[in-house]
Amino acid sequence: MKVHRKPLQLLRRGGPALLAGLALAPAAIAWDSLPAASASNVTTSTSLFPVALIDATSPTLRAKVTADPSDAGTPTGTVSFAIDGSGPVQCDGLATNTVPMSGGVATCKITSVLPASTSPETAQAIYGADDNFAPSVGTYTSNDGTFTSGADPTTTTTTTTTTPPPSGGMAAPAGYTNQRLIFDDQFSGTRLDTAKWTTLMGANGVVWNNQGTLPAGYTGQNSGSGQNGGAVLNASQLTVDNGLTITAQQNTTGVQEGNYPWIGGVINTMGKFTLPSTGWYVQAKIRWPDTTAGMWPSLWFMPPGSGPSNELDGFEGGFDNPGLGPQNQLIHYDYFSPSGSIQHMANVGVDMSAGYHVYGVEYIPNVSIKYYFDGVLEATTSGVPIPAESYEIMINLMVALASTSGWRTVPTPGSYPATTMGVAEVQAYTH
Repeated sequence: MKVHRKPLQLLRRGGPALLAGLALAPAAIAWDSLPAASASNVTTSTSLFPVALIDATSPTLRAKVTADPSDAGTPTGTVSFAIDGSGPVQCDGLATNTVPMSGGVATCKITSVLPASTSPETAQAIYGADDNFAPSVGTYTSNDGTFTSGADPTTTTTTTTTTPPPSGGMAAPAGYTNQRLIFDDQFSGTRLDTAKWTTLMGANGVVWNNQGTLPAGYTGQNSGSGQNGGAVLNASQLTVDNGLTITAQQNTTGVQEGNYPWIGGVINTMGKFTLPSTGWYVQAKIRWPDTTAGMWPSLWFMPPGSGPSNELDGFEGGFDNPGLGPQNQLIHYDYFSPSGSIQHMANVGVDMSAGYHVYGVEYIPNVSIKYYFDGVLEATTSGVPIPAESYEIMINLMVALASTSGWRTVPTPGSYPATTMGVAEVQAYTH
């Protein structure tokens, strides 16, 4: 949600544009359960362990894929290997990280150069499925980053298991199938699923709480110089009733009302679920709020681990560009790296506050980042390397401060109408 005032590539409906991308920096990986697979395919479990030490930075990794139930046969196909911060690795001197299985086992002697590390590092083994077996992912974390020890998966198993997706949800995006679905929440019932979401804003494992001055449960941008968001965020602004509603309204809680005249809400997979560094597609069915008076809705992505903060703003509302179209039809995208950012804006041709639409972001490391609205490609960031990095998902309703006038819509002084944003479903797929 941070904004650098740079020229934007402006896009009108009917003409996707290609944009230069920026490199992402390493980040840690933390994988959660994998709700995936169609009911017609047998679910699988993948385990991953180092089995030999080549040197301090070049381990040998072995993955074992088993069927669930075990008497359903032996999965076939390939396993792709990755290590956080490095993304896909090179196995056995070949220009690939994908290894065919034999007897349900794949082994990768990593011959690509890995950065030295003394901090925890996580490796991934991604089973890509076959005609009879669904995909799954296994991980192994080394506390010192060297992968010097670990049990052989032929005797010890750590699993992440796929399950059929719930019925009645969004259809898979073009080019994807339910077998590649790894995250799905339709916000059924009346409670937020806290196994999938936290209600705190933050990234890199750090909660953003105005430098520790906000009470527990409240998060927001640091106040003072550089602040452009005027809402503190709290779970009280989230309502689940077979769908999620996020409400922004006047802050009357007594919590730093001078710094945050508004209160809004956020959901975040921080510490719960992480998108794989090997590539993904996230789509969310959202009803945007009316953004003509300062509302700042966002679907965006931040890295989970320590290190550079390479923000990927998938969709943001509330930007002001009269020459491009009405405010409720304008969407803004942004991709940050340590060397700068790529920004662009599109007129999607409809009032996004009038109903639900599907917002999609496809991240393919070393290739591109693509942004889709109701399945239509609106923009592409490409042209420069986009290194592999894992991400967490955030959706929030912020409110802009008056200081953002000129590039954003801002609230009417003294007026605090309660405004809502609806989220019907969020899905993630492996690429």
